[in-house]
Amino acid sequence: MKNIKIKKLLIILITLLMIGLFFVFTNNIGKTKILQITQSKQNEELLLPTSEQVHSVSLILKELDKSNNVSLAGNKVKISATNGDITFEYFEPHENTVLREEEDQTIQVSKNGLGIKINGIKQNNTYDITIESKDTIEGYTSSFKNAVIEIKADESIIAKVKQITRTVGNEDQTTEGSDENIAILVDEENKQINVSDNENVHIEYVFSPDPNKELQEDELRSAEWQEYSDEEQVDISQNGWLYSRAKYKDGEYSEIASKQITNIDKIQPEVEVTKVILNSDDIEITANLKDGEDPTNKYGKSGLYGYAVTTDEQEPSSFTQLENSNDQNGFVISDTKIQVGSKVYIWVKDIAGNVKHIAQNIGTVYLDSNKVIYEKIQDAITNAKQEGADTIKLLKDITVASADSDVEIPTGKNITLDLAGQTLTSEKDKAIINNGTLTINDSSSGGEI
Repeated sequence: MKNIKIKKLLIILITLLMIGLFFVFTNNIGKTKILQITQSKQNEELLLPTSEQVHSVSLILKELDKSNNVSLAGNKVKISATNGDITFEYFEPHENTVLREEEDQTIQVSKNGLGIKINGIKQNNTYDITIESKDTIEGYTSSFKNAVIEIKADESIIAKVKQITRTVGNEDQTTEGSDENIAILVDEENKQINVSDNENVHIEYVFSPDPNKELQEDELRSAEWQEYSDEEQVDISQNGWLYSRAKYKDGEYSEIASKQITNIDKIQPEVEVTKVILNSDDIEITANLKDGEDPTNKYGKSGLYGYAVTTDEQEPSSFTQLENSNDQNGFVISDTKIQVGSKVYIWVKDIAGNVKHIAQNIGTVYLDSNKVIYEKIQDAITNAKQEGADTIKLLKDITVASADSDVEIPTGKNITLDLAGQTLTSEKDKAIINNGTLTINDSSSGGEI
């Protein structure tokens, strides 16, 4: 059966909170990798965002220039965008609490730094975010006047410190941001994180095969984490929880990201024939098609894909696709292979590729009132109308075996048996026991009992 295969990066769906060092230092500004975990359908490609997508990204800032000790911590700042129709929300990194602007539209930054959620980032655009220092907390010294953060949204989204302005004596001095200062961005909506492409960051993951139980903090601490590499393909063969984290070169870890996987399906679908209908030009089978359920929730439901009809038990190479993947009650199947007196196989397939089939004998006895074909005369009599006359018609020669139940017309039923040129043979002493009203005729010539 089918597994979900997560390629070319397994990970990460990291939330807004990042621990420790909030910048990744590298000289390779242009190289980024998308760390991504997703619940995907079978064989679905994991694509980068299109040019039409709008993103909400979160930028966590503490140090603006490590080498010159330019820190945002302890400052009271005002933040604005010099271009683009974007808006800001603020949060405290460690507590992940929402921060509100004061009356003068300033934000107080704690010693932990500042989280900025930026809404309205569009693909293939560049934005300049200005951070202006307005005041400092007691015990801190303001080391900058303002800074400009540049955000580029191309195939991935990265941010860097573009320039920093300091006040030295009575003069303002503006310098370009160092190539070291590439900020970490968390893309909350698209569940991606971009980090610089270097050896400072490693990805680790843990898979727990119980989809009903999320691991607790102490269980994750003691879990055996595995390192993930770009060349690796990780196959997840059942539902559960996938956890991941970034490990930095200095030993710090990001917050743990998690994803519940629920759409891995190894359970066969179900098919049940409820009736066979004779129309003027064809025969229809009415069936209930259902995606199989696992009572343990180890495997999920991928949804129904399609059905097929064959005259043997060899699995068909193609299936007729259903209009939707939901369970189908009273689904009508019409196929030229379905003939009076034949044996056909009804197949159903789910999206994950699981297949189930059942054999169905097409009967030779037709009941006029409901247009249903039965295998045995007695079944047609049982389903005939309780009030008024009803007609049972033979579609082919039929034999009532000695082991079969008696053919009996019960009291109160009015049945017309149309031989229609066919022969009714009985191995019993009496072909028909009549306790009601029975009329026998032959709408074609040659019918016999």
